Amino acid sequence: MIRKKAKRKATKLLEDRKPKVIENPKRSLILSGRKVNKDLKTLLQDLHRLRTPFSVNFTQETHDLLPFEEVQPIEKLVKSEDTSLFLIGSHQKKRPNNIIMGRCFDQQILDMVEFGVSELKQMESKASLLNNLGSKPCIVFKGDEFKNNPQFETIRSMFLDFFRIEDPSSINLLGLDHVISITAIDSNNLAFNHYKINFEKSGQKTPHVQLVDIGPSMKLSLRRTRWASDDLKKNAMKIPDVLRKSKDRLKNVFRDELGNVQAKIHVQQQDIKTIGTKNFRATRKGVAEETTKKLDMMERMDKFLYGKRKLSSSTPTSSNDSTSTPTTETKTPQPPTKKIKQ
Repeated sequence: MIRKKAKRKATKLLEDRKPKVIENPKRSLILSGRKVNKDLKTLLQDLHRLRTPFSVNFTQETHDLLPFEEVQPIEKLVKSEDTSLFLIGSHQKKRPNNIIMGRCFDQQILDMVEFGVSELKQMESKASLLNNLGSKPCIVFKGDEFKNNPQFETIRSMFLDFFRIEDPSSINLLGLDHVISITAIDSNNLAFNHYKINFEKSGQKTPHVQLVDIGPSMKLSLRRTRWASDDLKKNAMKIPDVLRKSKDRLKNVFRDELGNVQAKIHVQQQDIKTIGTKNFRATRKGVAEETTKKLDMMERMDKFLYGKRKLSSSTPTSSNDSTSTPTTETKTPQPPTKKIKQ
């Protein structure tokens, strides 16, 4: 069997799907579930317009998808379309006006959140000007829940991945033409608002900024969640070694929970002899040898003197020896005698 070479377009597509050090902008897949009402369908189309051109719209057809019960069908669609984000809308009697937002890593579902939509306001026709070249959204998070609640911290990162699109190196303030505001009302409800920025004359150099609500605006109630496992989350947040060893990055520098900058210092094993310490006389070179020599001499002298004394005490003196010293006899005292008278 002779295999034909792949066409240039196919090879380019396969190379584009390979993992890279700096990944492409995240693409989203927007789907409609088994049943979708008119309001929910317009919401999915409006969110698709906010992410254009990095979004794939599959809302024209219904799909039998239940991600919290079966994971394989949605993973198959994500793999075929090469997307890392997905959004599914469905309307049921048990869960009306339901949307599921999720992320994928390595063509596997990383985490998912299910919201209930209420008080929906559709996007106006003015929003068609938002997809101009260089247009960027300003994303604002309000509420203490995004800092104190770990669930809302993950939800915050999911909204950032969904609406941030690209990471530009520099930003032109005139390119920030719309604002996405997400407010944490309580531990179970969110408020989503979308505003357009209008620059008006103020009589000064800086213009007067005015926000106009153009939709979509809605309230989201938290229903079901599925968070990533520790191992999968660790692999998803891993930074490549090429980016770790860059010159711009400071090594061993990090921030603690309070935001203070801290660093780790690794010191190699040092040679104690080369350390510059205070030079005492006892530590000087040659002093130790002199002290040992003196101690040896003192030991020899003690041995010599001790041996001579022992020798002199052990040898007896003879009377015939002319060199011997005269000995003195000691008389013992006697008691006095009394004279008796006769």
